[in-house]
Amino acid sequence: MSSITSEEYVRGNLEVGAIALIEDEELIETDYPHPFVVVAIVDEDLFLINSTTQRETKERHFENFGFDFVTLVHIDPSPKRTGLTRSSYFDCNEYHPVTVWDLVSLRTMGKFSWLGKLSYSEYEKIRTGIMQSTTNDIPYDLLIHPEDEIRIE
Repeated sequence: MSSITSEEYVRGNLEVGAIALIEDEELIETDYPHPFVVVAIVDEDLFLINSTTQRETKERHFENFGFDFVTLVHIDPSPKRTGLTRSSYFDCNEYHPVTVWDLVSLRTMGKFSWLGKLSYSEYEKIRTGIMQSTTNDIPYDLLIHPEDEIRIE
């Protein structure tokens, strides 16, 4: 039986729409692991959006900052496909820039694992939330899902 390196593990499932469970206090200001979705990849640079299951807390945050609720994207649980076991809410108003090497380092420390993948329609909801956000500045042309080219033809 061969074991794979942390880099092979990270790169092996890395694609737009992939969901990872990350524990990193610097990234999310808590030591409790949270799911993140990869929304864009540019070479070794990744753009992730965090999710929460605490809907009411996030809604109060949105009200306090005047965010449009269309930018809080709900994804139903789908343990086998996405790895999400509870209703999750993705805040499309902010993103977390990381590198592949950041994730490799977290994997080496046991603080990173892949959970699953969003469907195309779920990713499209998040992409729409990002584009409607007044604070998220990820350019639209970076928000490319692997199925985009297939759907254009």
